[in-house]
Amino acid sequence: MNQKKASRSYLSLYLLAFIGVTIVFFLVSFVMVHTVSDFVRDEMTRNAVNTAKTYSNTLEKNIVAYEAVTELLEDKIKAAGHAIVNAEDPDKLDLKQVANDLRVDSIDLYDEKGVVIASAYSGNVGWSVYEGHPVNTFFRSELETYLGPMRINTISNQEFQYGYFRMKDGGFVQIGVSAEHIRSFVDDFDMINNFNGIRNGNSQLYLTFIDRDQTILASTERERIGQMYTEESVLEQIERGEEAGIYTEIGGEEVYQVFVPVYSDGVKQGTLAMAQSTRYTEDLLRRLSGVSLIILIFVYGALLILFFASYKRFKNLMNLAYFDQRTELPNEEYLKTVFMDEQFLAEDKRKALILVQYIRYKSHRSGIAHESSAEIMGRIGKSVKELTHYPVQIFSLTDDQFILLVEEYKNKLELISLVEEVSNLTKEKFSIHGTPDYMSIRFGITEISDKKKPLKQLLKEVKISLSSIGEHDEVNYAFFSYHTGRRLQMEDVIASELKEIIRDESTGGVHLLYQPIISMKDGSVSSFEALARFTSKKYGEVPPEKFIEVAEKNNLMIPLGNLIFAQASRYAKKLYEKGYDKVRVSVNISAVQLLHENFTKDLLRISEREGISGDHIILEVEESAFLENFREMNKRIKEIRKHGFKIAIDSFGTSHSSLRNLKEMKVDILKIDKTFIELLTPGDTSGYITSDIISLAHRLGLKVVAEGVELESQMEYLFHADCDCIQGYIIGRPEKPEEASLTLIESPNSSWVKIMRRKFPFVTRQESLPDEPDPETAY
Repeated sequence: MNQKKASRSYLSLYLLAFIGVTIVFFLVSFVMVHTVSDFVRDEMTRNAVNTAKTYSNTLEKNIVAYEAVTELLEDKIKAAGHAIVNAEDPDKLDLKQVANDLRVDSIDLYDEKGVVIASAYSGNVGWSVYEGHPVNTFFRSELETYLGPMRINTISNQEFQYGYFRMKDGGFVQIGVSAEHIRSFVDDFDMINNFNGIRNGNSQLYLTFIDRDQTILASTERERIGQMYTEESVLEQIERGEEAGIYTEIGGEEVYQVFVPVYSDGVKQGTLAMAQSTRYTEDLLRRLSGVSLIILIFVYGALLILFFASYKRFKNLMNLAYFDQRTELPNEEYLKTVFMDEQFLAEDKRKALILVQYIRYKSHRSGIAHESSAEIMGRIGKSVKELTHYPVQIFSLTDDQFILLVEEYKNKLELISLVEEVSNLTKEKFSIHGTPDYMSIRFGITEISDKKKPLKQLLKEVKISLSSIGEHDEVNYAFFSYHTGRRLQMEDVIASELKEIIRDESTGGVHLLYQPIISMKDGSVSSFEALARFTSKKYGEVPPEKFIEVAEKNNLMIPLGNLIFAQASRYAKKLYEKGYDKVRVSVNISAVQLLHENFTKDLLRISEREGISGDHIILEVEESAFLENFREMNKRIKEIRKHGFKIAIDSFGTSHSSLRNLKEMKVDILKIDKTFIELLTPGDTSGYITSDIISLAHRLGLKVVAEGVELESQMEYLFHADCDCIQGYIIGRPEKPEEASLTLIESPNSSWVKIMRRKFPFVTRQESLPDEPDPETAY
């Protein structure tokens, strides 16, 4: 795949994305406009319902007040009637004056024959009841009292409401209140007047009252009074006493009509219908929609600008991220995306990775311009596709390497044929800076049989197979196999087992051996160096340098180092409990551990957990660790020493800068590397510098330990050089904790004196060979 093809691919993706975003944008715009519209309409309906409820409450109060006034008038009629009935001589009363006092309009006194014998109006005296008259109904009944409806007086032709009260002598009293008087009380509660008052305050409102028989009793539209309400869908809700709302027309104008039930004392009296014009709402919606569309157009325009700017930037970033700018070939990052493609992984096809490396180019690359190298690699890479009938993708890896991803080939012979064809391309003469040159090439090949195998491991395999090809091998290609990959497989197994041990130390595998370090002054064991050993379940005993290398590669040094330190601390505690409180245990610490931000905290936490203090531990640090991080290492060591730990420089002399910085190092012990001890053979030792190192260390206040001592001649030299302690096979090999503890018992100081005098009878420095141990010599 080249840049142009990728660009077209990216453009297609962006166009699809753009179309998708556009559709989503318009859908969102549509939904947004409709949401605003729905919101405004909902607000209108909510306000209409709330307003209708408010008017309904007012109407309910109106009805209650009307009923209260009516009851008050009825009570007044009853009070007047009972007053006359209970009087001693009703016929002798001045009824006109009584009517005025009782605030009624008419009092008529009837005898037992139904004739008016006294009245507040003299014109009524002598009138008698007759068949069919409303008074006759009461006269002929056995009722004691009766309140009648409004009716016309047959004499005065005025409208009254009458009440009738039976007297003891068989006669009765008629009390009346005129309709005009009654209306003066109830006019303030007239529904139609109230409706008109409300309408005057809001010309957009239409109010209607529908009674329980669905008859319109009152309305701001007078022509509707007396009509039956017939809207079936609303009537059903009205019957159930529910609130309802519909859009309809009144007088050719669209309105939203709300129906709210009206109650009095818990009894439904009817339904209030309130209609509100939608004209204002529609005007508001048009304005809001217009503003919203303008905003959306600006947003969409800005989105278009950002989208195409993003595409251009994305295209540039994709080219930078996934293509080698010199060769225009896809790079390793692009290869990773291919391997992340689920379709690629799911395809059941033969696949292989081929790592191609230019040997001659690599040896001369410092003299070749980047443009020339890119031109050569790009030319060969682009030509590869023309060599095969099956798919081949090319990916630039480094300045002198590229990757071929081959698919759908038949067998290994086709892969071999491909690498031979590519080799032939390099046999032509290239002109670099005008100078003819030839290039040789080699190939590392791995077939992808396991779809789940990660690209990182596949790249390791092709690199391992490539590294197995020697410079003088006739064949310039190699397939990854068990033999070439066993190192990679072994590392994976070791890493897996180490992780398991770190999770659960009880699974075993990592243990410590302890090698004694002997004082040359009295032969006592001054300390033990803890040496880590690892026994693999699959490979058995693994050399320390190997499993440490694996731990470093897999970021396991911190937890593994903590585990080793914990084991060493336990042994130090055992020595202390057995009375060997001056014998320290020496533990190797890597630079990775020492520079870790939590190292000191971990050290103190483990020491506290194991019940041991820093006074019983020596930390050994490789001399090389000081080279790149001298100041930081020194700072960290200074902090650790405050807690009683002693610090030793291990393998001193193997680096170049230590002598210059030795004075500034915050350490206690110098361990001379065994390479300086191996030089100490019998004969003239005047040219050796080991004694100079010991002397220099002493002048700096450091104790000295010689590592790798195996010969008596070396012991003799070190003794005369005033070396403090020695470590090596001649005095003790690394042993298990139990065996190491026996060394303490089997090496009394008296025996050491005898050995030293037998070996070196010329020794006369008795102060160096005391008969009793000096505990202060233990460091």
